[in-house]
Amino acid sequence: MPRTAEAIVFPREREVELRTIHLPKLGPDEVIVRTRYTGISVGTERWYFTNQYREQRSLYPVIPGYLRCGVVEEVGVNVGDDLKPGTWVYVGLRSTRLDPADGIGEIGGCHSSYAVVRQRDAFPMPANAQPEEVAMTGLAATPHYGISLGKVGADEVVVVIGQGMIGQMAAQLCRLRGAKVITSDLIDQRVELSAKYSADVAINPAKQSLEEAISALRKQHPVKLPPHGKRQMKMTYEENRDLMRTQGADVVIDTSGSSKMFAQDVAMLRREGRIILQGYFPDSIPVEFHPTHRKAATVVFPCAWDQVAQEEVLRLLGERKLQIKPLITHVFKPAEAKKAYDLLLNSPAEILGVLFDWS
Repeated sequence: MPRTAEAIVFPREREVELRTIHLPKLGPDEVIVRTRYTGISVGTERWYFTNQYREQRSLYPVIPGYLRCGVVEEVGVNVGDDLKPGTWVYVGLRSTRLDPADGIGEIGGCHSSYAVVRQRDAFPMPANAQPEEVAMTGLAATPHYGISLGKVGADEVVVVIGQGMIGQMAAQLCRLRGAKVITSDLIDQRVELSAKYSADVAINPAKQSLEEAISALRKQHPVKLPPHGKRQMKMTYEENRDLMRTQGADVVIDTSGSSKMFAQDVAMLRREGRIILQGYFPDSIPVEFHPTHRKAATVVFPCAWDQVAQEEVLRLLGERKLQIKPLITHVFKPAEAKKAYDLLLNSPAEILGVLFDWS
């Protein structure tokens, strides 16, 4: 087995390079994974690249990324039979153990040719899944977790703001639950892909009215109000509230990362609806109390995933129920990392799903 690997490193803000790193000695509960693909999380890695990810500020040099698909090459003495050498796996999060002597810390991200990872962080790839799609598992597991917390249900009208990979996956997952989904993005290519693979209705709000789209879909799928109290007559105020309960989306999933969107999220929502802030928002979010109070909105802040979400996404990929491969617009070699991150930073409209091919 090799004792070194190639890794993509951010040495400083807005700089990227390919370095040789040393693999630490394999522990009893660890495996060595030979990487086939790693995925770029366009939002999170942009914040890392520009030093705007608050929890990770001033930690350069750093190996970024949290999306890896590869093959188990070597296992520790305590590793279970599900991770034998030759097993294809998904590894997510910042779970790569590093050699501190390399000066990049003790834990790194996924963008390296080999990785020493704990067995509990390596998940076997389903038999019918494709490695390119499995590498993107975290981009679907993240909205899966948020959708579960937000209790998205069948026949609900859901609006997904932003059609990057997180937004596309959120839309597909909501439809698998039976929800009716409107997606919105200012980039025409993303709108077209969303209309084909992810949404019931996909629009560019600079060209079409999002409010009219919500209203039209709401009429097709009206809200069924529960009974109010024992009296046949409702309070006047209750009648007014009922009107607000029947107009607008049941759920707004905001993947934009723009704190300025929150007021619009509230405006699109019906009374007692839910907002899922499904992404990383680096700036403070201003909340106007009165309109949010009038909508009696529930706001969920997931921006993560759990093991259940990851396992469910892998199952769906094995059953070919998620469309990821058609959304992959760019595949780079690790030596092209600078080109990849320059494109991410300066031409975001040109990219959607992005992979590094380590073969």
